[in-house]
Amino acid sequence: MRETRGPEETARLLGMRIVGDKLEVIPKGLVDRWRDRPITEITGDDIFALIEECRERGVPGMEVRNEGPSDNRALAMFARVSKLFGWLLSKRRIKANPCMGIARTKPPKARDRTLIDEEIVAFWKAAEQEQPEFSAALKLLLLTGQRLSEVTDMRRSELSDDLWTIPGARTKNHKEHVVPLSPLAREILASIPVAGDLVFSVTGGRTPIIINTKIRERLVAATRGDGWRIHDLRRTCATEMARLKVEPHVIEAVLNHMSGPAKAGVAGIYNKWAYLPEKTAALARWATHVEGLVSGKAAKVVPIRAEA
Repeated sequence: MRETRGPEETARLLGMRIVGDKLEVIPKGLVDRWRDRPITEITGDDIFALIEECRERGVPGMEVRNEGPSDNRALAMFARVSKLFGWLLSKRRIKANPCMGIARTKPPKARDRTLIDEEIVAFWKAAEQEQPEFSAALKLLLLTGQRLSEVTDMRRSELSDDLWTIPGARTKNHKEHVVPLSPLAREILASIPVAGDLVFSVTGGRTPIIINTKIRERLVAATRGDGWRIHDLRRTCATEMARLKVEPHVIEAVLNHMSGPAKAGVAGIYNKWAYLPEKTAALARWATHVEGLVSGKAAKVVPIRAEA
């Protein structure tokens, strides 16, 4: 199961959490729910009901981050249980895959929402009202442009001076990803007390934080905008870097996207340059811009070539 968007997320969806080198059962999660049932008795009706539950109400045992129906939740759960039962079938543990015949949910339409300058300032100030661990994680989501789980599950062992190296086990494309940390990002990280390897935890380092629905609602209310999502911070980072004249291939490198022209097809096979100096300059430029917005002072924009 490691090849499906990170073992931590897969474990949580299936009703377990990874603690050190062990697995713990999440109360009321999927494993807890089915623990007394022989795996051969799980039917297509059970799978269908589970997927509908995830879409309408949330993943069993997990706090709901977004109110209302979510096709993304349904898609994520279907992918995990389908792969699980496919593996069980290949090992002859079951006679048939109960996921067969269940219509796959169509992916939702792509979003294009970004935060404008006034909303960025309001978001930043609202984030500062949250607990320090949550405040820091929210700010880093905006400053680095990385995915939610990549930030909230950050380990201190991944940090070295001004670099954050996300292992392939925690990235969507399973490729190790190096994220340069701007001075502002490093200052934010330095404000978090050490409590184990997990950077953002309110359980003594046992589990990472969860940016839940209540936090998101407070942030959206503070910006007085329409219902934007946490993932829109990543799009905002990319869009604003483009507005700051950062080259498209550098933005793709910052986001760890493999679809850009510099990394797609044959180019991706032979172009192994990680663009580290360019990423460093781009993220520093973006952080300076954000800092200028929040402080109310016009940031001094240095030409990107000079920064690199």
